[in-house]
Amino acid sequence: MIGSSVIGISILGLALSVNAVALPQYQQEPLSNLTLNSKINESTGGCAEIHAIEESFYKDPDHENFTVFDVDPKIAYDCLRSVPLEKASTLDFLQVVTQFFQFQSTLSYLKNPPANYDQGSVDIIGGLQDIHKKVESGSLTSWYELENQVSDLMDKSHEGHLHVGLPLRKIINFSCPISLVNLSPDGKTLPKVFVVENSEDFTFSASPVTKIDGKDVVATLEKMGVEKYQSPDARWNTAFASKPLDAGQFMARGGVYPGANTFTLTFENGTTSTYNYTAAVVHKNGTNIWSQLKTGKDIWDKYINVNFTSHIFIEKLDEDKASNLQLDNSMDISNDNNTSILLEELVQYNASTDSTIGAPSYIEDPFGKVRGFFMDDYSKKNDKVAVLSINSFVPEDETHPEGFAVFIPCMQKIIELFLAEAKKRGMQKLIIDVRENGGGFLSSQLDAYRQLFPQAKGSYLYRYRHHPASAKLATSFSRIYNKTMLDPQHPMFFSKNGSKIVLDPHSSEFDENSVQLHDAFGIIESGFSQYFTQDKDGKEFATLESFINPVEIHGDKYSPALDYPISKLGAVSQVLGLGIQPDSKMDKTGYEHLASYSKASAPFKPENVVILTDSKCASSCNSFVESLRMEQGIRTIVVGGRPHAQPAAAVGGTRGSQVFTLSDLLKYIAFLEEKLPPKGEKEEKEWEQVMPRDVKINSPPTEMQVNLKDMIRKNDSTQTPLQFSLEPADCKIFYTEKTLKNSHELWTKIQNLAWGGDDSCAWGSLKNVKVLTN
Repeated sequence: MIGSSVIGISILGLALSVNAVALPQYQQEPLSNLTLNSKINESTGGCAEIHAIEESFYKDPDHENFTVFDVDPKIAYDCLRSVPLEKASTLDFLQVVTQFFQFQSTLSYLKNPPANYDQGSVDIIGGLQDIHKKVESGSLTSWYELENQVSDLMDKSHEGHLHVGLPLRKIINFSCPISLVNLSPDGKTLPKVFVVENSEDFTFSASPVTKIDGKDVVATLEKMGVEKYQSPDARWNTAFASKPLDAGQFMARGGVYPGANTFTLTFENGTTSTYNYTAAVVHKNGTNIWSQLKTGKDIWDKYINVNFTSHIFIEKLDEDKASNLQLDNSMDISNDNNTSILLEELVQYNASTDSTIGAPSYIEDPFGKVRGFFMDDYSKKNDKVAVLSINSFVPEDETHPEGFAVFIPCMQKIIELFLAEAKKRGMQKLIIDVRENGGGFLSSQLDAYRQLFPQAKGSYLYRYRHHPASAKLATSFSRIYNKTMLDPQHPMFFSKNGSKIVLDPHSSEFDENSVQLHDAFGIIESGFSQYFTQDKDGKEFATLESFINPVEIHGDKYSPALDYPISKLGAVSQVLGLGIQPDSKMDKTGYEHLASYSKASAPFKPENVVILTDSKCASSCNSFVESLRMEQGIRTIVVGGRPHAQPAAAVGGTRGSQVFTLSDLLKYIAFLEEKLPPKGEKEEKEWEQVMPRDVKINSPPTEMQVNLKDMIRKNDSTQTPLQFSLEPADCKIFYTEKTLKNSHELWTKIQNLAWGGDDSCAWGSLKNVKVLTN
């Protein structure tokens, strides 16, 4: 089950992202403190001007296919701040958010962080209640300001799985015309900031930047990264371009006005350059929404205070592939009876690739997320070094006709064929490159890990926050989903007319019953069923009470520490017919028809494997790296980070175990209300108090999400969520011009650091790291 949708807009080839995770926020004062907050003439200013500009712009036939148009930032800001809010709808929205955010696993840790956590504290629920009071009292009357306050609250959590889709950020975004890079002359010397002068051939300014608007460039940029990352070094890296047409977040300012229409850069050689900000206004072909929006009140009435399926709602645009903001550690369903036939067609050999790679891959998937390389093909030196590049565990687009259904088995097949070729060629060492990997399917990372180390057992557990709503889900689902689900004749597998429910989405018989059964498997994987979880020792919970009784930790209540019973999940998946066929190769490696893999030897010894990250690794990527580091002792190198000779986290994104959307929860609630409806008025009232309902404004439930489960280590007696552990990579280096432009140059550097005579880390070393050598 896909955990959430991700939305993005590509503005003339430059990444400007509107995502299902927290957007970068330029530091801005509250509206009441800004001198620009003069009264707006609704008939001539702000939204009225945008309306007129759109009307004129799209009269030109050359513009008919443009999905955005630019306006003066001050005009856009005037329009945004003129959008009012109405109490009833806004209070209802805040109530839903507050109820749903009770599922956020780290609330007590965010409010009272561990002593070694230096990212500050934030009371998420208290903050939402404060905003609620301001709306109720009438002291907060601007929807734009409300969006900023809600967004700021989530930013302070530094949690990529915590998000609310905010409607204004989908129709107006601010950006600047340049992007930046951070380059060192040799990878060890502290880097400097340069302007990207030509995004196509990736050339940079001769002189580095020293100031932005008269303030130190480093101090300024440290405040401008994407706040969803827990590591300040990951946030720093997001500000910069990492390849051509991946502009970095210095360019994309999100939905918050930057406070001025221009900014000035000062260079080391004493020169200055002034640039104009722009505001990009979204115009979706066929909707012409700005023809109906002339005032802030229009925006509230016709765009915000409507159900998101309304005709005025701007359809989701394709995600910009340059964005690395996909943080779904999603539980998933693989289902395609034709997958085994399609896999051979999907595998690509010697594929042409982008200019940052330097040479074609040996093998890759059609989505460009998983690639295998051999350094000998590039250097011709017979180094016997292989490179497995995984920059996502989810395809991030649905352009292929089979969409998400083929990604998991395709990724499995790519890695299998790559490792077989590596063995055939006598490869002895492996670089695992997870730069830009924001996560994806949980099963994808698990399968990749088991192919690399088939006898691995797993080094982490998970748990969810215990509160009235989660307790009701766990109690109810444990009654419904138990070992009877392994019976092929279970009534749930049949429709009311007695026919077997079809689960193949390509079948004409795929209907509402099929969708419900798909959702059932998602519920089973969610961890809310006693039978389909196991305790920290890998044993079944003997009673329902032992499963649902809360454990008190850090001033809050949690479920017991849980583990994934993969064999059970595979068994029920096979019974359901979710593509688990003997010839489909879609079982998890080491289980079911691929059980023999669990006895195989690892294709590479741990001391001959190294991980390359850019600290932006998050969610499922964290699970992958966590297993490699903690169970196998694999060494890590991080590239980039703040310009000082200090450690940087190998994993700087969310370290939560699973994203959970309001859309998921609403399905669960509807299912339970049908199967186990509340009994009596008292139970109905209790149900209403704790279970959120669908929002009545334009904020899709697929875009409201929390981190449902903490990831905790098996040997950690404190059971502290990994989200609150910033653990440095063994070695930190910086990009040079060569290694930024060409991945093979970077991999050569990594190869020399790991197994050659190079020990030029900017911080740390790979030479004395203790590695498990089974």
